[in-house]
Amino acid sequence: MTTFSSVVALRLEGNHLRIAVPNVLVKERIENRYLPILDGVLSDIGKPGTRLVVEV
Repeated sequence: MTTFSSVVALRLEGNHLRIAVPNVLVKERIENRYLPILDGVLSDIGKPGTRLVVEV
């Protein structure tokens, strides 16, 4: 299983994209390893300044 296989997009509220993850380990992994990459992707798709919010 990969880090993102169990991630579910919840909603986009203003400049916050909320995603749900199954546990704290996945939350911490995304926040510590992938957040800069995901910020870049959001900017590339026309959502600069959008903050990713990870919920367990």
